[in-house]
Amino acid sequence: MSRVDHLVISVPDIDTAAQEWDEVGLPSSPGGTHPGGTVNVLIRGSQHAYVELIAAPEGADNIWSERVRNTLGPLSWAICVPDIEAACQAATEAGFEPGDIRDGARTTESGEELSWRMVDLGEQPFDAKLPFLIEWIKPMSDGPAHGPVLIGMCVEVEHPSELEKLLDALDFDDKDVTVALAEGDRGLVSATFRTQEPVAEVAELNGLTVNLH
Repeated sequence: MSRVDHLVISVPDIDTAAQEWDEVGLPSSPGGTHPGGTVNVLIRGSQHAYVELIAAPEGADNIWSERVRNTLGPLSWAICVPDIEAACQAATEAGFEPGDIRDGARTTESGEELSWRMVDLGEQPFDAKLPFLIEWIKPMSDGPAHGPVLIGMCVEVEHPSELEKLLDALDFDDKDVTVALAEGDRGLVSATFRTQEPVAEVAELNGLTVNLH
């Protein structure tokens, strides 16, 4: 069974973006640095799904840095799977073309070493049209008990039925995050949070429409 893992939002400056999200009632948790220099902070609470704000500072050079640097705003979203090889096989049988499985890692500000395996289903890293898959090897510890909780998202794709086919193949079933599919070409367009102290009901943050409850 698979579920939403996280949404990826590219920002020009990580500190500025974190402050803007905090100002509407969505405080960030410390992230860390990936090999190659991309950095992130996380909008997360006690449940599994979260939003990743990611930036590629000057000098960052890894497989994601060019895409992060040149395409600001919502990039893609990740589906967590228990067995990435089996998920790739299921996606292939459903007519999709997974790329190569890659190892990923980062070190948190507290020194915690995280690691995962991931694979792109689209034509490029952090593809807007298709989610990527992630299998956690050394997952994060729990987020803040009273942090903002991601409870919904909307994705625009040209052929929603094709994405539904993929989700079915991956045995997707997320009881905590509602995934709405709409016809269009913008990719990830909105996210909905449950939060302790929302300052606004709706906000536009880094190209993403954010609803707060």
